[in-house]
Amino acid sequence: MRLGIDRLVTEYAKEIRGRRVGLLTHAAAATALAWPGDPVEMLLGAGVDIDLLFTPLHGYWSDLSRDEVRPLSVVHNGIPVISLHGEGRRPTRDMLADLDVIVVNLQHVGCNTVTYVYTLAQFMEVAGELGKEMIVLDRPDPAGGLLVEGPLPVPDPFKERSRYVLPFRHGLTVGEVALFFNEEYHLGVPLTVITMEGWRRDMLWRDTGLPWIAPSPALPTAEAALAYGATVLLEGSSISVGRETHKPFERLGASWITDPRPLAEELNRRVGPAVRFRPAFYSSADGKQRFGGVELFVLRPHEFEWLETALVIISVFREFAGSRFSFRHDLLGDPEVANLIEQGRPVPEIQAVVRQKLAGWLELRRRYLLYPMEASPEREQWQKQTQGTAPRTQVGFERRPFLNLWPLELHLSPGETRELQVAVIDEEGRRRLPSLGEVGWEVDGPPGLATVEVLGDPPRAVLKAGPAGGEGALVATWRGLSVRRLLDVSPLVVTDIRVGTHPGYLRIVLDVSRSTDYRWEVEAGILRISCRGQFGGRLDPRGGEIPLADPLIQRITYGYDAEGSAVVEAYLTSPVLADTPYFGHRIVFDLTPLL
Repeated sequence: MRLGIDRLVTEYAKEIRGRRVGLLTHAAAATALAWPGDPVEMLLGAGVDIDLLFTPLHGYWSDLSRDEVRPLSVVHNGIPVISLHGEGRRPTRDMLADLDVIVVNLQHVGCNTVTYVYTLAQFMEVAGELGKEMIVLDRPDPAGGLLVEGPLPVPDPFKERSRYVLPFRHGLTVGEVALFFNEEYHLGVPLTVITMEGWRRDMLWRDTGLPWIAPSPALPTAEAALAYGATVLLEGSSISVGRETHKPFERLGASWITDPRPLAEELNRRVGPAVRFRPAFYSSADGKQRFGGVELFVLRPHEFEWLETALVIISVFREFAGSRFSFRHDLLGDPEVANLIEQGRPVPEIQAVVRQKLAGWLELRRRYLLYPMEASPEREQWQKQTQGTAPRTQVGFERRPFLNLWPLELHLSPGETRELQVAVIDEEGRRRLPSLGEVGWEVDGPPGLATVEVLGDPPRAVLKAGPAGGEGALVATWRGLSVRRLLDVSPLVVTDIRVGTHPGYLRIVLDVSRSTDYRWEVEAGILRISCRGQFGGRLDPRGGEIPLADPLIQRITYGYDAEGSAVVEAYLTSPVLADTPYFGHRIVFDLTPLL
């Protein structure tokens, strides 16, 4: 088997030599050449100069827990590193501005609760805005490419897993995900996917012959990654998923379970033949906690269905635990399915609802498959028996032109203006800017919601929000292609300013009524933040001052500038490194003292 990174090293490295390259990767995405080939070392050895290395959640070595803090910028193999580990960390325009091409080499898990594909989407958003070329190096989906399982999250632009909708088990490689995001969400990225050779859709990780390198501290083995989809819905519940043990996501239990045998017997009575549970007692890795519960064994991995197993686990544990049982509805992403589970509806009934909702997405998915829907004869026979049909052969992905409109989100205050950018991605995947005189504009919404004007020389398309406000959409059309973006015109209100001290850094939070663009700078010892809005909530609408007794900040003032924008100024006592993690309805600054 040859992975995307193997083919880049041996066939295509010459295409990016001499260019300014940004690489998003981690050690888990090793090459199959000279296994385990470190991705950075292999690219450097192929003569590729890496100008910036971006590392995702859990860091380059996948050794960081979610809440573990690490420096934003370090050096790896002499290459500057920007860490995206930590809540709210995402790429920015400034990070990518000086690069020619962004190469993505990530090992995902195949479940929509794992963040790596959404980190990919964040890079695509910025690359589409800046017109930066992206190359995605394809890798296997450890859960295989045949089985697809819901639920399908309800779209929500303010939630990471619902902004780009993928079902619970999507059965796509990372390259296929990139193609899907780019075209279905009109991201406008000049995108190349370097495909694998020798991978089939019926392959689980164990079938690839590649050793497993953990992409997360909680997924130390391929077995844990496969079990993850069936047990993750209990994470954060009253039941331990074994994260604190040596077999995370393969053990389920609680300190109050004193006899796990009836629990295991009932689970085995209800689940299918692909999985079995044994009663078990086990301790946490530090020896401080002891649990009674069950250990999960996948006997027929190619027939192992996450959703059915998860629903049985939830049902049985609820019966045994009674009022002590709870689980995280938010991981499902679909309130209707969560309600059915809470009502204790039968597993087949819930599965039927999920499959019905998933049907349209499955048809959409077919367009982006880079590898045929073929399987071994044994797999096809099982598919016929369990789902009534065998997989159909699917021709390869074919590009189609599409239009991109930036910004992706249009949230404006009444009277506010926003410059627009339109780009077209042609059949060859190339990006170009059409003449603005040929672009048609339509505002779909209440009368007077907004207008678009083409101004200046060179011409610029400018969206101006009307005085009344409301919700609608902006539609751009060009030569039969169209793109639609949601449009929200409403006053922005800064409702509170909060300061919190954390180990190693200070956090300033501006609570705002909706997502917004803002500007900031640090000059002459003052952090200045401005946005088009007004103050309210717990703040004096006229402006004011917040005195502080903090070693890093003397005081914070808030008011308005000459243009009427809301301005917050933090008076610093010493130089700082400012980081701006993304949190939707909050503007957040993390200030780290420069020693």
